[in-house]
Amino acid sequence: MNTVKLLALDLDDTLLRSDLTISSRTKRVLKKVEASGVVVVLASGRAPRAMERYAHELALHKRPGYLVCNNGTTIQESHTGTIIRETFLPVELALIVFDLIDAEGLPVQIYDDDTIYVSRRNEFADQDQKLTGFRQVVV
Repeated sequence: MNTVKLLALDLDDTLLRSDLTISSRTKRVLKKVEASGVVVVLASGRAPRAMERYAHELALHKRPGYLVCNNGTTIQESHTGTIIRETFLPVELALIVFDLIDAEGLPVQIYDDDTIYVSRRNEFADQDQKLTGFRQVVV
């Protein structure tokens, strides 16, 4: 009897190849895993919108399951798109953290549904913009 109930997979540098695609072999293996009764879950630091392409590619939208997004702060049903849990920093606290990090000379990145807000342009934000297709705004 299979005791594994769920398989959670990170996207970047794990499930995805360097060209940001999922190999045919990986797709076949994941279909077999699901056929054995294991729920496949995508988990990433990416926002939900940046994960949907891969959920559809793996047909996760066709059956009950989840996407764990934004480094675990957002959990979305893969088959309905419904957000079932979101945890945010209060705006006042986020602004304090932003100012403290910025004062140390470190780049700050804050995300919403389709935008990366940055304290200044940096290679990490540029890479995330390329990965997600989100617009980047310097604040």
